[in-house]
Amino acid sequence: MLSRFLQGKNRVDHPDSAVRLRALESLDDSDSDSAQQILCNAARTDEAEDVRRAAIAKLNSPEVLGELLAVASLCEASAERIARLLPTGSNSELASHPAVIKARVLQAPLIEIAQIVREVTDPSLLTELALTRRGEVREQILQHPAFDTSDVLSELERKSRDRDKSLNRLARERLDIIKQLRGSSEQSATRLDELLQTLTKHTELDSESTGYWPKFETLRNQAAGLLQRLTENHQALLPHAEGVSEITTLQDRFEKFRGVEIAPSNAAEKSGPAIRDPADADPFDLLVAGFTKLEASLTASADFGSLRATRQQLTDDWLAAADQRPPADAQHEVFQRVSHKFRELLDASQRLQSVQLADLDATSLPENLAEEHAEADQLWRQTGQKKKAIRQAKQAVKQISWPQWKTPPDEYVQLVSNIAILESAVRNLEGQASTLLQTVESDVDEFAAAIESGASESARTLLNHIRQQLRRLPRELTVKLNARVNLEDKRLAELRDWQTYATTPKRESLCAAVAELIARPLAPADQAHRIKELRLDWNGLGSISQAKDRRLADKFNRLAAEAFEPCRTHFAAQAVIRESNLQSRKEICAQLSTYLDSTDWQSADMKAAEQILRTARGEWRKFHPVERAPGKTLDVKFEKLQSQLHDLVRSAWEQNLSLKKAIVEEAAALASSDAPIEERVDGAKTLQQRWRKIGITPRRPDQELWRKLRSSCDSVFADRENQQKAADDSRKAAQKTANECLAEIEAAVANEAEPSRESLRQYRHRFKALEKLPAHPQRLIEKQFSEIEAAYKKRLQAHDADKSMQWLDSIEQFDHAVSQQETDHRAGGAITFEAPDILFADRWDQVDAPVPAQELTRLTVEAELAAGLESTQADKNLRLAIQVDAFNLAKGGAVTARGAQTLLEQWCRTGPKDTTIDELRRRFFLAIRTLRLT
Repeated sequence: MLSRFLQGKNRVDHPDSAVRLRALESLDDSDSDSAQQILCNAARTDEAEDVRRAAIAKLNSPEVLGELLAVASLCEASAERIARLLPTGSNSELASHPAVIKARVLQAPLIEIAQIVREVTDPSLLTELALTRRGEVREQILQHPAFDTSDVLSELERKSRDRDKSLNRLARERLDIIKQLRGSSEQSATRLDELLQTLTKHTELDSESTGYWPKFETLRNQAAGLLQRLTENHQALLPHAEGVSEITTLQDRFEKFRGVEIAPSNAAEKSGPAIRDPADADPFDLLVAGFTKLEASLTASADFGSLRATRQQLTDDWLAAADQRPPADAQHEVFQRVSHKFRELLDASQRLQSVQLADLDATSLPENLAEEHAEADQLWRQTGQKKKAIRQAKQAVKQISWPQWKTPPDEYVQLVSNIAILESAVRNLEGQASTLLQTVESDVDEFAAAIESGASESARTLLNHIRQQLRRLPRELTVKLNARVNLEDKRLAELRDWQTYATTPKRESLCAAVAELIARPLAPADQAHRIKELRLDWNGLGSISQAKDRRLADKFNRLAAEAFEPCRTHFAAQAVIRESNLQSRKEICAQLSTYLDSTDWQSADMKAAEQILRTARGEWRKFHPVERAPGKTLDVKFEKLQSQLHDLVRSAWEQNLSLKKAIVEEAAALASSDAPIEERVDGAKTLQQRWRKIGITPRRPDQELWRKLRSSCDSVFADRENQQKAADDSRKAAQKTANECLAEIEAAVANEAEPSRESLRQYRHRFKALEKLPAHPQRLIEKQFSEIEAAYKKRLQAHDADKSMQWLDSIEQFDHAVSQQETDHRAGGAITFEAPDILFADRWDQVDAPVPAQELTRLTVEAELAAGLESTQADKNLRLAIQVDAFNLAKGGAVTARGAQTLLEQWCRTGPKDTTIDELRRRFFLAIRTLRLT
């Protein structure tokens, strides 16, 4: 049966995380130190997060759990376990960790919440706790003194916006109270300071002047009233970590006026009107502002008690001021309007508090009509009492007459809501009664028709049903129907008497048919079925009312019992089978119950659970038939267990479906995204990997979601293919352009008559302007251009070498021509030859000097040495000396090597020359050409 699905090996070192998870769950963590060590290692090092969570749930070491608080994904689970392990009032540092405090607040009983919250000092943590908890737990949290300070309330108001309307409203109301107290204190302090300054100036006047003491007493009384109000505001602000900073100074300033006694000679003047000082400020302006503010508070504030004190103080101040001077009409109108509103609200509040009503609880009324007669009578008595309570409550609401301009309190709203709910409940019951009455009237019509058609048994059944339904209705609704039913019942009795005479022959025939079964029995199953049919035919003849029919009934029952005797053995064997099937079904229920109770559903293998869900029903159907009564009980239990398992599996389905729906939505967004294609492709692959890791889901929704995911991913991959195709087309076009460019350059190089560096620069510029290709074709194209460029450079070098040689030939010819002129001059000829090159410009200054053969020889040997050519045998010593000099100079750090251009310039400037140096000239220019070529 199901045991093969519930078995499996559990090892903590298994590569499969699901196996490791089951192994941890099977450990006895309460007594075994080794089990705790295994759990500790798993919590610290296991790769699977669900395995680590399972280990955390069984760990008994707060220190190890404290290390895991630093891991973001395990912080909450570790904090919950620490909160369970630490005793109440623990001094451990872990107890003050924010995550542990949250867990303690969540787990602790209500009586301990206040103690835990009092230990919290972080305003941000207090605010977060208030936002995340509900009901009485939140009320305990809000009792913390920090929630009376404006800073914490401001943070709570800001964080609760768009998250928790009730908490935001509470924060705003408390802030308004602080703001009102603060504003009132500031106004009172300012006004008191003005009065104290006026008193100071007043004492500097002549005390014997007319009106001095009455005015002094008036000012002192006003100052005393303001100081009293300021002191009360100061005491009210202290719980909010605030106060009136200048209260002590103002009290000290007032004390010097408190003991001043009024002069006896002016006692009569005290009771008279004081002389009004035009420079004094109008006291009614401040009082009108106070009443205006009180009017706004009456509309907005919920703390009516504090408003009563404010209104009383304002009224006393007003009356005191009115004793000295009358207010303006506009000021008096404000006083009357606010006083009227206050009295209207006060009277309504008092009437609301004095209301005493009957029970308006609608929950005591059932949703449906009672089935039993006694319960129905009690229900309609209770309904009458509720209707009376509704009338009284509506009258009370009318008497309360709550002002429309003021938001009603919760108790008033609750009263109106209870009336509406109770009225709805009563209307529901009365509506059901009306519907039932119509149904019964229809049944009575059908009952009368059945009697008319002679269907006595149907009529009897209808009669029983009608009487049962009538007992469910109020008596005042059923008087006429009961009279009609009683009349039809008499007609039914007459019909049954007549039918008795017609059924006797049929009953005798049925007795004969049963006797035939005794004489010629059928197969057990057919025999039982035939007896059942005959029994149905007998019952179809109706009830028995005559003695003869009763004797036939006894005979029929005796014959039926005898005819059924051969069936008993057969049914006994069937009973054994049914009992065996019943035991098998009990075993299935027990296995399912054990599986449901022993499995940790936070980390259960839901795929196995789904398989068990499907397999269990097939196993259940195999064990059929069973006894009806116990089988029905087992059916109910099995369906309940299946429903429980199905709910767990369905929860996993819904959770996994929500995960897959989120992936589908991400895929759709990814398909329409403008992100780079590679990023979108990687995202699509990641989504598919996440899809494969999600657990079980129902087949049809899963297929539908998969089609949507596949469609979005295919769209991304199609975009990549299109982009790759476009890139390939672009690359091919660029490669074609590059090949055409190389062919054109190669053709231009081949057709160019004379190479030049400018042409080479243009070829390079044209090649570099080409679009970049991928690495491999780019290397090939660059290699081809390099080969063309190298060949062109060789051609350019050869061209440059030819030009250099031609230039050297011309210089050698110039040197020979200049030497010929010098020789002619030495022979007495005139010089008519101009310098063919600037290199020869200095030669005419040396024309009469002797031929410097030694210097020219040294230049020739130095050139041969530089060119790597051999010198003549006669010049070996000179060559060696030049090398030694060069070595010594190089050793000393001097540069000795001279280039071809330097040697050539020195040769051309050195003169005069004659035919004796022709061989040296040949050797020198040979060496220079060699240097140029290398």
